[in-house]
Amino acid sequence: MALITCPDCQTENSEDVVSCFNCGRSIELKKAQRDFIEARVFVRTLKLQSHREWQAYAKGARSDLPPKPDDIPDAPGHVYKNKGWQGIGDWLGINEEKPSKNFLDKNVEYIKKNWIRLLVIYVGLTILLQYFG
Repeated sequence: MALITCPDCQTENSEDVVSCFNCGRSIELKKAQRDFIEARVFVRTLKLQSHREWQAYAKGARSDLPPKPDDIPDAPGHVYKNKGWQGIGDWLGINEEKPSKNFLDKNVEYIKKNWIRLLVIYVGLTILLQYFG
């Protein structure tokens, strides 16, 4: 991975960035990049499971996998920021639905199967609260 020096602040940036990390100046890309969808399809075939694995692959440290094509950026989040980027999990194909912390979401199947029982309990508790409350 080659580095590009920002002409304004002299900060070294990855060749894949579109703007300087330090000052935000736009940096012209030196090489054409693969379309986001095509690049993501290729990356997902690698079956990488984490950001750390992606970084190792991008640096060429994964000899068990084919080499990274030059038209796929090392830092895809910056290059594809406004072109469909939804995070490293989406890039690698490992996004899983995050479990909800909401009681109803976690227990929806139980509620569907036992809604009458729950209704009776709710009504019974309401009557008890009115009687003793």
